[in-house]
Amino acid sequence: MAESSLKAPLRLPEGGATSQTNTPGSGDRSAPVHATERAGTECYRLADLMIDAGAGVVKRGEEIIVLSPLTFSLLMALVRSAPAVVRRQGLLETVWPNEFVNDDTLSQRVRLLREALGDLSEEPRYLAALRGWGYKIVPDVERLEPLPSIAVLPFADLSADTENDCFSEGLAEDIIDALTKLPGLRVIARTSAFAFRGKNVDISEIGARLKVATVLEGSVRRAGSRIRVTAQLIKVADQCHLWSERYDRDMTDVFAIQDEIARAIVEKLRVRLTEDRPLVKRHTENLEARNLFLRGRHCILRVTPESLAKGKEYLEQAIALDPGYALAHTGMAEYYWASAFWGFMIGSEAVLKARSAALAALQLDDTLAEAHAQFGVSLAVGDFDWIRAEQEFRRALELNPASPIVHYYYGMNCLRPMGRLDEELPEARRVVDLDPLSARCNACLGYLYEVTGHPELAIAQHQRAIDLDPSMYTPYFLLAAAYAPTGRFDEAIAAAQKACELSGRTARTVGLLAWACALAGRQGDSRELLEELRARSRTAYVPPFAMMVACAGLGEMEQTLEWVEKGIEERDLMIVCSLKFHRLYAPLHGHPRYQALLRKMNLGD
Repeated sequence: MAESSLKAPLRLPEGGATSQTNTPGSGDRSAPVHATERAGTECYRLADLMIDAGAGVVKRGEEIIVLSPLTFSLLMALVRSAPAVVRRQGLLETVWPNEFVNDDTLSQRVRLLREALGDLSEEPRYLAALRGWGYKIVPDVERLEPLPSIAVLPFADLSADTENDCFSEGLAEDIIDALTKLPGLRVIARTSAFAFRGKNVDISEIGARLKVATVLEGSVRRAGSRIRVTAQLIKVADQCHLWSERYDRDMTDVFAIQDEIARAIVEKLRVRLTEDRPLVKRHTENLEARNLFLRGRHCILRVTPESLAKGKEYLEQAIALDPGYALAHTGMAEYYWASAFWGFMIGSEAVLKARSAALAALQLDDTLAEAHAQFGVSLAVGDFDWIRAEQEFRRALELNPASPIVHYYYGMNCLRPMGRLDEELPEARRVVDLDPLSARCNACLGYLYEVTGHPELAIAQHQRAIDLDPSMYTPYFLLAAAYAPTGRFDEAIAAAQKACELSGRTARTVGLLAWACALAGRQGDSRELLEELRARSRTAYVPPFAMMVACAGLGEMEQTLEWVEKGIEERDLMIVCSLKFHRLYAPLHGHPRYQALLRKMNLGD
């Protein structure tokens, strides 16, 4: 019973709208406008359509038309070949490489593409068929000039004091934050830009991997109260220097230096400024508090119990040094969210503390996009107030439309619980485009491929995340879940075991391992793992998801439902964010108690 239900795929709708009349905000599909034309370096205009190859998004005016990955690949194969006719065999080889598919599969995919675009085969506006030959794009295709793009690398620390690492990283991070807010400029996120720290990688390779046209690199040397900063803006294509400068200043001038560097980039890349104000914002005058914040956030991203505890300690120290440091309060909100999502704190308690931290940040600075996003998270998964939550996320996106963390939170904590996966998918693609070397962001995209019925794409995406950071356990956790729909249970078990090993055997990873063992027919092993969780729960917190997923694998539906109910009551975020759509709960759909839970979450009929 459990195996069959867990293998039934969910299909991603080909159009941007779905019939979800029971979901607040679902009727307003054009509402979240995120300027997706900035997301990639390959963009096209096709009559009234704008196609962003990097983000995998098609727009008609402000309407986002979401296509499944295969359908989007078909469209891009035709667009890139326009105005030529593309033979059917050529499309089969391009869209389905190394797979055996027939003409019927191609015809069905063409039909789905036409339906999504509102095209008619009898009077085609976009896609014409030439009988017995192939297909071609009807209107002229205009290749759009890519917008300026940049990666800001971490500044090399040449100081004698090696404790300055965080200071040199902070220089680059503040510049990234300032540039991200500028319309008309694509800025690579910190995680990906900093992936090359300490590595002897050629600028051309960095540009190719990050898909950027320019790179900023530099160095910093501190000596007493003096600082020397050098910076150079390099054009990737020919590695010539567009601009370079050296600054010898007092430490108190560090923010002015950052602002001058940011303005030099804006001038050289011809980015239009809408306001005459400093680009780099001074979030704190206390450099030690700033360093502690950077250390704390780095620890939190590892999402192990030990790293989270260390991150919290750093952030508390930062706030003690500067209680008015709004960013440090947003860091605390992120700590509580991560602790809840990965099962290290009772969600209902963590969400309240995250909300308090987010509100503290907003009281200090209501222009912080991340703080609005975190407050939106608390409204969504804490109060099930989806309308107010979406308002907060929209405000966050207005303040910083290119922030990867805002898109990440919006998709995972608002769109996903409401079952609006067709909208979360382009959000996740957008995040990966801005942060391509982030294991966390790639794994999130892989999860969406899995739950929308594309397990092979999910597996490939999770393996990419693992290649980016083999020490992170979350991609292995999600990879185990992705293997199950394909019947590759031994590989699911191996991935779950690796997640257990890397995480220090957290309750969630043990529960998932029990689930995988049960699906593989290893009932005895699964029950042993379930008993391990029960024993642990007598002395420590075990999140309901861990117990629920183990019971679901064993087909114990009554116990599964009880744990789901407990998870919603305790705000177990992994249950809250998946209850409406995940195949795991398919056996419960007809149960009145399941329907009552959806109504409690304001997601019912």
